[in-house]
Amino acid sequence: MDETHAYWTTVSGRIERGSFETGAVDTLTTVTGSSVLALAGDALYFADGKRLARMPKAGGTVEVLASATWSPVDLVVDGKTVLVLDYGSGVLSGRVLLVSPGGGLAPIIEQLDFPRAIALRAPLVYVVAEHAMVSGQFVAGAVVRASLLMQPPVLIASEMRESFGIAADPGKTGRIYVGRAANAKLEIDGRLFIVDQAMSTSIPVVGDALALGMARDGDVFYVTVPGTTIGGTTKPSRLMRVPLSGQPVTTVVEKTGPFFTFPAVNAKYIAITQQHYPPEAPLDANVRVLCKP
Repeated sequence: MDETHAYWTTVSGRIERGSFETGAVDTLTTVTGSSVLALAGDALYFADGKRLARMPKAGGTVEVLASATWSPVDLVVDGKTVLVLDYGSGVLSGRVLLVSPGGGLAPIIEQLDFPRAIALRAPLVYVVAEHAMVSGQFVAGAVVRASLLMQPPVLIASEMRESFGIAADPGKTGRIYVGRAANAKLEIDGRLFIVDQAMSTSIPVVGDALALGMARDGDVFYVTVPGTTIGGTTKPSRLMRVPLSGQPVTTVVEKTGPFFTFPAVNAKYIAITQQHYPPEAPLDANVRVLCKP
């Protein structure tokens, strides 16, 4: 999202944007297969099952930057640096790819299984995956660091199972934040981990459902928890506010029906992508926009 619009993809393969002021929704383009988005200045970048491309964020001509057969699950753009997280098509086939200006693809981190998300604090690149092979070691819930300078990947944390996101502090603190939805025994235990060079601490977020996404707003994280129905018991989708200051974690909004997926935040608003299963004609995805608490 930017100051005036939220951007999202739909289950049926559209990239849309909606105005905070009017609520009007525009279709910008269509995509093939799974897709991810990133904003950079006036440009909207996206990767789908066949290509990495960019276009003006207000709509216009689509420029293909690279062609590939992949399954993108995350995309980071920082200046001229473009990183794509490819889910892969088999065991340990996930990878982080650096896209060159000429459209070439250079692997930064490979041998990932069920990769979840990437973060960049140039020149360092971070990825969290359900499993990874690092220096010949098979690691569960792996957080791996590598470099744009092609230095070998390094394991910096493990047992971050069912991760719902990763973020890196700017500057030289070395601190990263990892959302973990389940513990080493695969029991639901949603926590936000704060990992730095000396130690790791965590903040409990949710203990009764798997968190799915997170977005950072300074010293606060917003976490989405999709609704579930298990054994006849229905739990609503929730948006949680998680301060880093030690203040209590609170529920910003909850709703039964729509499936909350990923949050985004700007100076004024929080946006949550909602999916509807089965799709509610003519709606298969939309965005719920809230003023920040």
